[in-house]
Amino acid sequence: MELYFFNTKREDFTKSLHNLLGESKDPRRRISKSYTKDACVLCVSHHPCAIGVDIELQQQRTLEAMEHFVQSFSTFDIKDIPDKIDEQWFYKAWTAMESYFKLRGKGFSTPKDFVLDLGDHCIRREDVAVAWFEYYQIDKYLICLCSEAKFPRQSVDIHLQC
Repeated sequence: MELYFFNTKREDFTKSLHNLLGESKDPRRRISKSYTKDACVLCVSHHPCAIGVDIELQQQRTLEAMEHFVQSFSTFDIKDIPDKIDEQWFYKAWTAMESYFKLRGKGFSTPKDFVLDLGDHCIRREDVAVAWFEYYQIDKYLICLCSEAKFPRQSVDIHLQC
């Protein structure tokens, strides 16, 4: 798998992204992309399993905002929620959830019958792991890549298109 990180302020951003999106006719090719302030990440895989990616600019959040996340998304389970929620935990939970929603291809309408297990880096349904995720940090951005197949973190090639 490959991750491409783009600074969206660059003049050649759209051309570079367009070139990557159109360069292969491989029917096994899977693509997922995500945007946040001034950045875009694109994941390309040539494996037959689904992928999802999310990127977030890590900025200061209030405790109330982070607790609201936990309460709002109580429609699915989050394993081992810490007693004191901090920004690191919040961004890991948020990006894992979003990348899984993208993997499923249904966004927020994804059925909420899963458990987000940050400790084991997986999504469980009926006690069986159905997706795995890894995190990548680029400057102030946290990226979470989620796949239906377990993959070693170091197997992902990262390209900085800054």
